[in-house]
Amino acid sequence: MLFRSDVIKQLEDTTLNHYMIQINYNLEQYRKNCKLDEMNKALISISNTDQLTGLNNRFGMEQNGNALLEKANKSQMKCAVVFVDINRMKHINDNFGHLQGDLSIRTVAQALLGEMPTDWIGIRYGGDEFISLGICDDEAFVQEYIQRISDNLAKQVSSMQLAYSLTVSCGFILTDPSSSCTLVDYIEKADSVMYIHKQEAHKAELKS
Repeated sequence: MLFRSDVIKQLEDTTLNHYMIQINYNLEQYRKNCKLDEMNKALISISNTDQLTGLNNRFGMEQNGNALLEKANKSQMKCAVVFVDINRMKHINDNFGHLQGDLSIRTVAQALLGEMPTDWIGIRYGGDEFISLGICDDEAFVQEYIQRISDNLAKQVSSMQLAYSLTVSCGFILTDPSSSCTLVDYIEKADSVMYIHKQEAHKAELKS
């Protein structure tokens, strides 16, 4: 026959055991959720990232670039959209092979990242086309940034002793917070500015 104290003790033990089981279950679920969250973040990072350069790819641009532009517009702030294109990329691929072409792309990406201001976003927009995007309303600052990219690239090329010339043409535009233009619209405008500079550089090269 169980005494009252024994019954109470059994109830306490049963209740405590139930709580411990529930706590362990909750902890296990929490660990699983944390692991799933880490895996999801890793998958998002992989899907957003260009594997050759480490820059954002087109999907990353859709996620991160559009978010940055939207944030700037809401705050009535301008963004700089810098378009960077490798000069004579086809010549490099055709005459020195695609491995050297990949090396050229990585080298330019490193120059882009090495000089990129904090909180800006780097994007590999196409095969040999890159975008730098960041909140900025100072044209002189952007021009200095572009010059630093060229200088950084020139230093890398000099140390690598490449058998070919590796340079870039750049163009940029500042966004208008009151405009309805999309990021792609601004990129196309920056591309047009870049193309003018590329043509000028090509003409200067022919004259020399």
